[in-house]
Amino acid sequence: MRGLVCYDQCSEDGCWGPRTNDCLSCNGYRLDDECIENCTIRTGVYYAGERTCKHCHEECDGECFGPGPSNCTKCRNVRDGPYCVAKCPVTKYSDDGGECKLCHENCLNGAHKSEVIQSSIWKKSTKSLILKVVNVLFRDECCLKEEEPCPDGYYIEYVNPREEGPLKSLAGKLVCRKCHKLCKTCTSYGVHISMCECMNYSSGQQCTAECPRDHYPNQISRRCIKCASECRGCYGPTAANCRACRNYRVYLDENQTVFNCTASCPLDKPVKVLIDNMEDPFCSIDGPTALEIYEIKNNIEAVFGGSVGCIVVLLVFLAMFSYFWLHRAKRKENSMKLRM
Repeated sequence: MRGLVCYDQCSEDGCWGPRTNDCLSCNGYRLDDECIENCTIRTGVYYAGERTCKHCHEECDGECFGPGPSNCTKCRNVRDGPYCVAKCPVTKYSDDGGECKLCHENCLNGAHKSEVIQSSIWKKSTKSLILKVVNVLFRDECCLKEEEPCPDGYYIEYVNPREEGPLKSLAGKLVCRKCHKLCKTCTSYGVHISMCECMNYSSGQQCTAECPRDHYPNQISRRCIKCASECRGCYGPTAANCRACRNYRVYLDENQTVFNCTASCPLDKPVKVLIDNMEDPFCSIDGPTALEIYEIKNNIEAVFGGSVGCIVVLLVFLAMFSYFWLHRAKRKENSMKLRM
């Protein structure tokens, strides 16, 4: 046979075909059943001795300097000690650098990075896991040990064994659940004062962020208390603590800065006074009331305005009547002249 040449890395022993794996023996190095020039011309290959090249371990990302997952230059997934592995073991978690680190001792079945960081704030005790702390989104925050209570702002809850929701993985176990955002501490989820210590104030039987209209906050009891019935807003419980009045003010000082609110003026201050630049009418001792003067003035202006309007209309009518009467009279006069 002519023109048939072995691959250039085949030895003088010859070959049975032109391909790299058809050599009877290699002139350079062998990789599996192929002959190659040296081990460095292929990525992910190392020299194994006796002119033999071998592939790096499957967990190596690129180069290596020996067999197995402990000789990788870089790991494809994560590194657990000296070894490259597909994932960290159950008792470890992967940090930002891809290194497997031990979970916190409170964790029973592993942890995410965030759990480990937050777990470090809790006390150390026995190694029996009893509680898992979850937030409002049902995401794990940390694990607690047997004698540890739920942290502030959480309450303990038993997960139904038939749970099919976000807490299915914790079915039949105790968990610490996040209280409502209006609660400082709680025994269950909600804002009723029977289960919730209010973060801000309580109004009736409920916790609230701020007091409703016509209530004021008692800073000692942290309760919202209803204003006096004559108040429009207040800072205390009596009619003397009103910010404004529903009806009349009764001033208690000459400077008219301190006042009570009342539904009607008392006998010693029977006169009702309304001044334009004041918010509420007030009760006075004597004098015609500005309210009455204001009403009289309005009535006079209304009568005067109505009278003037009537006069103007009447004058316009008389003017139009005179014009038509004179025009008719002139036409009649001209008609008499034509007959003569």
